[in-house]
Amino acid sequence: MAPDGPADAVAEAVGEAVAAISESIGEAVEAVTNLGKDLSVEEKKQAQPVAVAIIVGQVAQAAAAAVAASNTGRNKK
Repeated sequence: MAPDGPADAVAEAVGEAVAAISESIGEAVEAVTNLGKDLSVEEKKQAQPVAVAIIVGQVAQAAAAAVAASNTGRNKK
């Protein structure tokens, strides 16, 4: 369906973007649920400390970004 005006064009673009994001999220969830399925028990034991360190680092990075975002604009007068 062709857009009839600017509002329709924007709505169509947003709809396409949301669909693409939803598809990407689905693919990411599928990838995460399949992590480690090809590893043996011994390989999983060896990889666990690295995986934990990566997750802890990502959580810390997200927390720091959240703090930075919450402080944005507070010091402006």
